[in-house]
Amino acid sequence: MLPALFFCADVAHSHSLASVLRDHGAKVYPISGKTPLDERRRLIELLRDRKIDGLASCEVLSTGFDCPSATVACMARPTMSGLWYRQAAGRILRPSPAPQGPREYQDQALVSVADAIKKGVRNMVVVMPTGCGKTVVAAKLPGLLRRWKTRQPRPRLLFLVHRDELALQAANTFRWINPDLKIGIEKADSYAGDADIVIASVQTLGPDKGKRLTSFRPQDFDVVTDEVHWQSVHHRRIYEHMRVLKGHPERDPEAVSIGLTATPDRNSRLGLEEFFDEIVFPNLRFPFGIREAIQQGWLCDIIAHRVETKVDISLVRTTRDDFNVTQLENAVNTPTRNRIVAEKYLEVCELHGSNVGRKEAAIVVDFVDVCRHSLIVAPTLFGLGGGYDAKGRSLTKQVEEVEAAEQEHRGIALRQEPDIEHVRATLKKIDILASPVIPPEIRSASRLPWLQEGSGAYHLGLFDHSMLSVRQNLLGKWEVHRHHRGVAEFLCHGRSLQEAIAFAEKYVPPKDSRALNAHAGWRTEPPSEAQAQRLWQVSHKVRREFPKCGDFYVWLRQKHRDTGDFDKGKVSDLITAAMRP
Repeated sequence: MLPALFFCADVAHSHSLASVLRDHGAKVYPISGKTPLDERRRLIELLRDRKIDGLASCEVLSTGFDCPSATVACMARPTMSGLWYRQAAGRILRPSPAPQGPREYQDQALVSVADAIKKGVRNMVVVMPTGCGKTVVAAKLPGLLRRWKTRQPRPRLLFLVHRDELALQAANTFRWINPDLKIGIEKADSYAGDADIVIASVQTLGPDKGKRLTSFRPQDFDVVTDEVHWQSVHHRRIYEHMRVLKGHPERDPEAVSIGLTATPDRNSRLGLEEFFDEIVFPNLRFPFGIREAIQQGWLCDIIAHRVETKVDISLVRTTRDDFNVTQLENAVNTPTRNRIVAEKYLEVCELHGSNVGRKEAAIVVDFVDVCRHSLIVAPTLFGLGGGYDAKGRSLTKQVEEVEAAEQEHRGIALRQEPDIEHVRATLKKIDILASPVIPPEIRSASRLPWLQEGSGAYHLGLFDHSMLSVRQNLLGKWEVHRHHRGVAEFLCHGRSLQEAIAFAEKYVPPKDSRALNAHAGWRTEPPSEAQAQRLWQVSHKVRREFPKCGDFYVWLRQKHRDTGDFDKGKVSDLITAAMRP
């Protein structure tokens, strides 16, 4: 069977689901924060050695877990949190064996940090997809900070991890990168002493201003925080003591605070703009996200499945940005639903083989319940709608096909279609470019046919096969990107959606702007005879339906008089689309 991770609602769910999977012949065992640490390590090693088939996890495998052979992620816990989903699904994205060769993106991340420091930025964030080696970048920061600090560099570094058990894992990487430095762990019965690099969990230092936190002299340290999207009052307390808290009157102007995260999704519970000033990587010079990592072979392609469970979770309350765990467990931890998960896992194993020796694709299985909220599923991470079904095929290739179709037919919303077959069928039915439906929040800022994605971002197709997008980042700013052949190039950002749209449209060529403007007066005029002749010449479809150009022009004029369709603007768009190779 394929090595699998099953993400569950709570501890009881992980035990119940694992039991049902074992009844179906799959060697799957529960793992959670209540599992003793030694037992957790033993179970993970068994999975790595493929002596068991999977682990049913309650939280502990969604961050800091490393098992490249893990191939299947069964999302048995429904969620509204893109942050949690991206972290969980990202656990299976590493290829196995690991690709060899220099990782330019890691070096570029370090260069970006150095450039930011030289510009005077002291509170910054580095975003890098799960599985791309954030800890390696962090371990190279001590040397970089010593080289690029403008004044006397701080001799020590505090590296904050999200949970106690992640400290040892991070320490091993830091020792490997920094063999000449003393690495110390500060947690439980372990004390870092005078270590050059102190690795500590927020759980250890944050709960109160006791001896552990106050024993560290803030003037000695720069601070790096892993999984920075999980900001809390404990982080604030630590930042305040170490004098790196943004906006605090005692903030040391020379101390550096760097946050690392794998997710660009904004956490609605707490905006990172309260603690950081700038996302320094990826950037204009080096765009790098999950799409680029997959294209370059650093991460696996994603094969996505969708399973409708028929379980109704509409009455489950929400807490902040996700479901109430207790109520969710009661709704989804049922024999029927657990059996659905087990049977689908066995079906996926039979369908996709055993991947012995090499893993080239990651398989994500979404179990989708009846819900009044918008659930996060694999397609939504790439801007497709929450109801999209990739049907066990490459999700990234389907995203590329949808994007190409949107370039061909600007103003037609294709991302909300249920699958790629419906996208293709919709395209066959398009005789003209329908009047673009501009989202209400865009209308006051733009007259161009911006479309909203399933992820909440907005995009605008241009005539050179590129696309502009606007999305809100971790710091609450609205970023503008230009996309070409799947690669995103950062352009600028705005303080509001409307400001970002205005900035983005400065990058629209004037010719495109005139052609795309849905409200330009010329668009509503009757089509000209010259337009009809040109469209008849360049469109094979039109010539098949109207062997004579004169008949086509008469038909166009009649349709415009009767219905208002086929105005000059739409015919102009059709000519442009038909001429495109």
